[in-house]
Parts: sequence; structure tokens; C-alpha cells
Amino acid sequence: MFSMVAFGVIGYLMKRLDFPALPVTLGKVLGKLMEEKMRQSLVISDASMMIFLTRPISLFLLLLAVVSITNPYWKQIGSAIRRLFGGRQPA
Repeated sequence: MFSMVAFGVIGYLMKRLDFPALPVTLGKVLGKLMEEKMRQSLVISDASMMIFLTRPISLFLLLLAVVSITNPYWKQIGSAIRRLFGGRQPA
């Protein structure tokens, strides 16, 4: 009963603060599974994080995550580099 009330309050606050519910739901549902699989990968690789860079699928997913996170800043970085090197600035 307590968890139902707690999640109801959390959901209400998220709605009032215009906070997206999907990332929280995905984190709650997939968090434990992802943690177990990461621990399993580290056991297989003798605690080496290089397993995530040497496997093609995991490397692709890591690069995709980096591109997704940094994409909003590319335009700002490009204009800063152009200003730094004296290039033309877009209008």
C-alpha cells in the first residue's frame, strides 16, 4: 500500500513539474537487469572495462550513446571553433 501511494505522489509531482515519465519507467524496469548483465560482463572479462570497447556491438552502442548525448551541442562547438580560428560565422 505504501509503495502505491509513494509512486502516485511521484507520478503527480512528475506531471506537475513537466518531467518525462518514460526515462524513469525504463530505468526502474531495466535498471536491475542492466546491472546484472554488466556485473556478468565484468566477471567474464576479469573486471576489465575494455570488454565494452573490444566487442563490436557494445562499441557501436557506446558510440551511439555518445552521439545522442553530444548532438545538441555540436552547433555551438562548431561556431566556437570558427570564432577561434577566425572563420566566417553563420547568420
